[in-house]
Amino acid sequence: MWCLHQKNDDLSKEDGPVYGEFIRTFTFDSVSLPIVQPGGFVVFPDPTVRPSGVEQVSSSIDGKEFEGLSVPGGVYRIRWALNPSEGAEVTLQVNGKTPTSKDKFPYGKQIKDSKEPIGADYLVLAPKKEGNLISIINSGSTLFTLSELPNTRIGNRYILTQIQVKRISPL
Repeated sequence: MWCLHQKNDDLSKEDGPVYGEFIRTFTFDSVSLPIVQPGGFVVFPDPTVRPSGVEQVSSSIDGKEFEGLSVPGGVYRIRWALNPSEGAEVTLQVNGKTPTSKDKFPYGKQIKDSKEPIGADYLVLAPKKEGNLISIINSGSTLFTLSELPNTRIGNRYILTQIQVKRISPL
């Protein structure tokens, strides 16, 4: 179900707008289970608006396979919402690494400690001119399941995850 080409090449110019909003849905009669293995990636296969300059990819970084959103260089606002099982550890990565502040303090990791869904809103630097990979992974040691986000059920379908990616400024 992972889409490899959701990019609008006409709008992905160096200084053009770059954004994307994606969700992952689930239906009760679906054969795909809403689980994420340790070290696995949280996927967002369905765009809710037509992406501009963003594409969903599987990519290899230093010999390891990654899945995520490929974006051109710049500063990005990344927002996500998901409802993993309690104790789940979820980490944002850019090009296979956890982002760090100017003082080299890592950020972008959340541990779910209640029954409420978790959400995050971060600014990150995508340092390469093209082909930066933004990923969200299960950074814990156990499998976690994804539950529905509140107020998203329509019939037997509901939303498990949401992500928004928007470039604030180019390199």
